[in-house]
Amino acid sequence: MLEKEQAIRLLDELMELIKQNNAAREDLGRVLDFGIESPIFQTSDAITRFATEILERMILPDKETDWIDWYLWENDMGKNCHTAGYDGVMRPIITTTDLYELMVEK
Repeated sequence: MLEKEQAIRLLDELMELIKQNNAAREDLGRVLDFGIESPIFQTSDAITRFATEILERMILPDKETDWIDWYLWENDMGKNCHTAGYDGVMRPIITTTDLYELMVEK
């Protein structure tokens, strides 16, 4: 299991890389008229899924969750201010620190 500071740093780095990748995909899609079904976008999505799964396993080696994926897509990296938690105790998950604390909570 990663230390808190290291895990949050890696989560931050992953979020930044995904933001950059998404921006590049939008530009490329406009210029080359690629759709989301194009092989380059499918490969990009697979790499993103792989990276999130690896980081999740590094943070929680003995637990399988999909919190990073949820944070990325459903919560739009915290922009949607969704709440999450366990046992009815919900709180907003806005930052990667919030995400980390949710992941290791239970």
